[in-house]
Amino acid sequence: MGKQPKSASGKTGPLVGNWIHIVRVLLFSAAIITAYLSLAALSQAETIPGCGPDSGCDKVLNSKWAKWLKIPVSLPGLGLYAFFFVSTFGIKGGNREKAKRSLNTLTLCAVGVLAAAIWFVGIQAVAIKSFCTYCCTAHALASIAAILFLTQATSVADKLSVRLNLGGAGAAAAGLVALIAAGQVLMPADDHWAKQMADKQTN
Repeated sequence: MGKQPKSASGKTGPLVGNWIHIVRVLLFSAAIITAYLSLAALSQAETIPGCGPDSGCDKVLNSKWAKWLKIPVSLPGLGLYAFFFVSTFGIKGGNREKAKRSLNTLTLCAVGVLAAAIWFVGIQAVAIKSFCTYCCTAHALASIAAILFLTQATSVADKLSVRLNLGGAGAAAAGLVALIAAGQVLMPADDHWAKQMADKQTN
């Protein structure tokens, strides 16, 4: 008797392991922090717990780099984290075509998260020369989630018999950073921190 061909489910097994739950917890935590920052920005809260006057957090959140096209950068960040989180539920063995699409989407999200983190943390280090604890914590959590996903993505791709398009994801991420940079440089928001410093020097 010849060997019985393996079924698709037998060939692949579960597409993801317990690591996906860690990714979700990290993304959810990052989204909660970012949602808090978004709410504080939209409500124009004067102070945020842990961010007193002249603190690094205060400098960052009141700088021109805290907005993109006049809206708080935390809002698109929240959208990215939420989309990344929701998309993790699309990788299921029962629907391979949907799983393939979800894998591509998640790869793009992961690389985008890392690119955005590099940009915004770099801005804090180079342009503002101060760091926002809330912002950096959210970036760190989301970046760890992205790295964890990418380390496991090749295994998922093998089970789905597809190749990861890391080159395309990298190009898209570079485009994302270019778009963010263009919006912040060409259409800068008011730098409230700089104004506060100027007023203090005047007085």
